[in-house]
Amino acid sequence: MATLHVFIDESGQHHRGDHYTLAACWAVSEHDNNNTSRVLDPTKQKILASVDKRMTEIKGTRLAQDTHRQLVSNLESFTYSDSTVMNNPSTWDNSTAIPATFHDVNPDLAVSSLQNLFGEGRASKNSIHLLALVAVLNPVFSERVQSTPEIDNIRVSLDGGIWKQASTAFEKGLTPAGYSGLPISVAIEDSKHIPGIQLADLIAYPWRQYQLTGEHAASAALLRKLQFTSR
Repeated sequence: MATLHVFIDESGQHHRGDHYTLAACWAVSEHDNNNTSRVLDPTKQKILASVDKRMTEIKGTRLAQDTHRQLVSNLESFTYSDSTVMNNPSTWDNSTAIPATFHDVNPDLAVSSLQNLFGEGRASKNSIHLLALVAVLNPVFSERVQSTPEIDNIRVSLDGGIWKQASTAFEKGLTPAGYSGLPISVAIEDSKHIPGIQLADLIAYPWRQYQLTGEHAASAALLRKLQFTSR
């Protein structure tokens, strides 16, 4: 059996500014939760080799707009020969090994609105983080994913301690919400060691830039085709 991995990273700040993007990169792998650092590493190495062999980590902010477009357009071919992930699992309809989900929000407006409900304080800002996490993970709760024969658990990987409160709240909320499906584990990771989170970073940056300025339009168009679809 295999694990459904969901690697998540953000672009922008969830508590301030006029645009925040949370992106998730999905993959099915026979590598278990103790080997998350190996999942998508061959794809990462191909990306780094095509950009700059001196780089050790994929960072969207360090890449030129045309480089982003080339990498996004080649993601399917990069992952096709990646033995750490399943190609075309029955979990989704996309003809790709790594579909994506995105959540976008205006943090200034969202925080101001929530403060009208909860008052001043961190609760309103933390709520933005939690709701964004729930949004990008929404496909997890579909019948299609829950009944996928290849997988027997779900692993969510988040970048850094900033996610501690939101991830804890998410996990504690599953049972009261009536969730009784596949086991879900949430891990706080260091993106330097998790290729999947670096791929989430790669797609989060151009997606946000397009929403903000209209730049990276070609990458955004390609990313729309990678968006998770499940009937």
